[in-house]
Amino acid sequence: MLYGKELAKSIQKRCKIQPGMLVKSTAGTTVSKVALVVGLSPACRFDRDYEGAEDHIFYKCQPFDGTPDFADYVTNMEQVS
Repeated sequence: MLYGKELAKSIQKRCKIQPGMLVKSTAGTTVSKVALVVGLSPACRFDRDYEGAEDHIFYKCQPFDGTPDFADYVTNMEQVS
């Protein structure tokens, strides 16, 4: 059975958004931000795996507009091609 970071990384593998991808994220605002996904947020924690857990991944992102880094749920992101 996996715990901690290993569990989060296992769930992350099923996620449609991965580190290194360019995404558009609302980041809790009405204005979309284009950002680079840099990795799992330290706040991304799971105590167990469950169906749909990959939709609850919380990523740290670096925006391209000079604003500070932010974290957001993968469900608020879409990949930019």
